[in-house]
Amino acid sequence: MLNRFYLITIILFGSVQLRAQDSSFTFQENDFVTIGSNSSLQTETGMTIECWVNPELQNYSDFAPIVHYFRLGGPTEESGFTLLYFENELRFILSVGTGDYDIYGDGLGVWPGTTLDQDVWTHVAGIYDSATGQAKVFKNGVEQASFNTEGGNVNWEYIETVEMKIGKSNNNPGGSDGYFSGGIDEVRLWDTALDQNTLQTVMCNSPIGNPGLIGYWNFNDGNDATITDLTGNGNDGTLTNSGSGYWDADVYGNNDICLGSGACVDSVIAALPFFHAATLDETMGDDWNFQNYPHGVDYAYELTLSTQRNIYIDTCDTLTNFDTIVSIKDACGNDVSIIESDDGTQDFCPEASVDPPHYASIIDSISLEAGTYYIVLDGYSGQIGNYAVAVGTLPSIVSSAIAEDDSYLE
Repeated sequence: MLNRFYLITIILFGSVQLRAQDSSFTFQENDFVTIGSNSSLQTETGMTIECWVNPELQNYSDFAPIVHYFRLGGPTEESGFTLLYFENELRFILSVGTGDYDIYGDGLGVWPGTTLDQDVWTHVAGIYDSATGQAKVFKNGVEQASFNTEGGNVNWEYIETVEMKIGKSNNNPGGSDGYFSGGIDEVRLWDTALDQNTLQTVMCNSPIGNPGLIGYWNFNDGNDATITDLTGNGNDGTLTNSGSGYWDADVYGNNDICLGSGACVDSVIAALPFFHAATLDETMGDDWNFQNYPHGVDYAYELTLSTQRNIYIDTCDTLTNFDTIVSIKDACGNDVSIIESDDGTQDFCPEASVDPPHYASIIDSISLEAGTYYIVLDGYSGQIGNYAVAVGTLPSIVSSAIAEDDSYLE
């Protein structure tokens, strides 16, 4: 259950949809980015490392890394974390607690991993929470595997001169270095363990301004050797390009996971409940038609349901400062709506939420079968401004007294 207080916190995630940006970088043998070693990158009680990758190979040699800030060498010599290949799976491995745990000696194959398809952009994430002691790996926002560690904070005691790198691992067992061949984009480091819903939101959106973000390299530095850290923490990376690596199109330029069905979709709802704050302005297109209300520019969300659900939608929030209208369509660009809504009633949207109350729109309950739908937010007679929208599923039985927040959303 989520109440309105939690809504204020969570809508910060996903406030800006990432569409086609500048670039990504395709790494080849001996290409890598050096970020260096800095205490501001050394997480403690929890962490998330996430990025988009496009592997050129189906199978990689052991120790081929995506992101590597890790020292591996046996008890009292292990520190940090890594996302690297081992036994044909991309694994999330880290040193926790005292650092006396023999990660290599006990076998890297026990750490959570997942397989990735060749020549396909895939979002990957490694997440650790000291409260549970679990290390987890995610693919496209969905948990794939987990491992129960000995628990405790992330250990950095023995990191010494090891530097954080993208695309290269140093001093692996046997003294060899490992390299990754393929595209990498949108690398983010958090000092908190993101939950699955939050991960599914930020993977397709800008993380800037969200609490816990301590490193962000989006590779929009085309043809520049400096890979900028956009958090402002100053941990810029330096690209070493052997000559065969190259700048390529940004991951969001051709990505069905984030872009949905096409140009008429602005954002994809990856999980419910979903909350989003945005600004409707004149630069946005008028891509959708309303049958019952005069309309203008719009913002559309794609929602895919795997089973029948009762859906609830509202713009009851103090951020909403114009007269919103909402519709649900069953096909991209369809002029005919399943349902359209203008003003909500005070019973469903307390006056304290929106001023004046008629600025809010409510679809209090509609049964939708399994399939893909498009939720369109517009302004009555072309009005524009700020808004916040909540989309959730209702339980099968709803009490007669509607809560004055969204705590009844599943």
